[in-house]
Amino acid sequence: MHFDYNAFHEHTHLTSSKPLTPGRHSVELIVERDEAGGADLTLGVDGEQVAAGKLPRMLAMLSSIGMDFGRSLAPVCEGYTAPFIYGGKIDT
Repeated sequence: MHFDYNAFHEHTHLTSSKPLTPGRHSVELIVERDEAGGADLTLGVDGEQVAAGKLPRMLAMLSSIGMDFGRSLAPVCEGYTAPFIYGGKIDT
């Protein structure tokens, strides 16, 4: 599992320490802003931390059209070949 934050082509990338197994999971990203305008990031699966990192700059607005979950029509980071459509189901 990957999380990529793109701040005007400056990417912060987190990668899970282990693969996501088949089946239903609860996935979360905890963002704790810091006084310098960045944030500490924690990526979790089913209540277990699988990756952590530091975001140097947190934008005031994520996107004018929202975030992409499970699909994107354009490349979002290196190693990403569009079109990618997640074959599973995202409930919420």
